[in-house]
Amino acid sequence: VYESCWAPAGKTVPSLASLWTGREPLEHGAVTHMTVMQGGSFAEELRADGYRSFARCANASVVEAYGIHRGFEDYARRPKGQEPRVGSDLLALAESALAAGEPLLLWAHFMAPHQPYAPPPPHDGWAEPDGPEGSNEVLYGYHLDPASADPAAVGQMQGLYDGELQYVSALVRDFLAGLDRRYREAGRGGLLENAVVVFTSDHGESLGDDHNGRQH
Repeated sequence: VYESCWAPAGKTVPSLASLWTGREPLEHGAVTHMTVMQGGSFAEELRADGYRSFARCANASVVEAYGIHRGFEDYARRPKGQEPRVGSDLLALAESALAAGEPLLLWAHFMAPHQPYAPPPPHDGWAEPDGPEGSNEVLYGYHLDPASADPAAVGQMQGLYDGELQYVSALVRDFLAGLDRRYREAGRGGLLENAVVVFTSDHGESLGDDHNGRQH
């Protein structure tokens, strides 16, 4: 738990562009959605240095036209229904590089937890089954009128969000465990003997906390 977190912007494209360029949105140009990242990225630098580079993004809106895909020899989107493929795709793509001992950059982008909040079984037990759903329509109503979210509604959304957290934790766990296993099968030792593992996020959800009415 981080008591204080800062993102370059409360939107995905500018924050991800800042992640890959190390620059603020006004510097890299992708100031909101439907704007293009300018300048070089860290992924391009690693690719030029001989790294194999693969990415899978579960956000359908991060299209190649925005430039965030640059530097990855294989980049594809796996929207929310296909999210479990993010890790399995990358593990398959990494096989040859791991076997050959090549340097490797993998970016696994997961969409959960993110509205709408709809954790699949068995991760849906944190909220009341007969409570309001975490659909975009329900959440947008709370965004427009935060006072309409009474304590029970906030608790329900927090429970659904916790289910999303548990779900994405399982996806990350399976991906990292699979990567560790493949390193060992290639005779290279474990994952943490070979790799730097970075966890990051593009923005957050306020979950009923007072942020001047902004939820996302």
